[in-house]
Amino acid sequence: MIRSHRKAQSNFAKEYLYASSQSAPPDCAGRCGVIRAGGLRANGAARLRSGQHVYHHVQSVRGFYQYANGGWIAKNEIPPAFSTWGITSPLREKNIATLHLILEDAAKNTAAPKGGNEQKIGAFYATCMDEAKIEAAGATPLAKEMAGINNLKSSRDLPAMLAHLHRTGVASIFNFGAGQDLKKSDTIIAITGQGGLSLPDRDFYLKDDEKSKSTREAYVRHVTNMFSCWAMMPTKLPLKRRRL
Repeated sequence: MIRSHRKAQSNFAKEYLYASSQSAPPDCAGRCGVIRAGGLRANGAARLRSGQHVYHHVQSVRGFYQYANGGWIAKNEIPPAFSTWGITSPLREKNIATLHLILEDAAKNTAAPKGGNEQKIGAFYATCMDEAKIEAAGATPLAKEMAGINNLKSSRDLPAMLAHLHRTGVASIFNFGAGQDLKKSDTIIAITGQGGLSLPDRDFYLKDDEKSKSTREAYVRHVTNMFSCWAMMPTKLPLKRRRL
């Protein structure tokens, strides 16, 4: 449970801590958002009912996604700052804002006991936000990791490097974590999946239309610029690396 000294943060936290409860906390009535099995109530709004966002202009057997979600999609535009937006996105953004305030408070609290959770969280956040120090260090903190990758001689060296990267939080080639069992939702199981292709899907690499070609060229420029910023690779990528 996250505790906060700010009243606003405390209220926000209650909305999320009670999200799966059957009723809102006593001091939260009429204001808190409560997620329940079968529906959603956000900021005192009416609870969602089955079929509320059904788009009846499409038959369910011909386009179930549009049938089930089309009504909501028609009424909700994606905000300019986001690439995607869903029915739970406002809750997520509110949660992020709450966590941000908690981190800011922790970083400013010089009286927090040394070695305690608040002090460690505040120090970690403050370090991440010290842009001057980060810019001064440049790519130096990454040098050891990049050297290890550059020293790979064959595919036989890859498992040890992947194990090292995963231990440090870098999900390379595949992802691994915990999540709900799709066949038994009350059970949390280990889940693994492919790490992705960088570009959204395989068609971006295989299609020969002008849009796909320009996207690939822009992607190569982006990767080149990233490596150039690290000053660890020449500005022009060799053909072999362009193909990769």
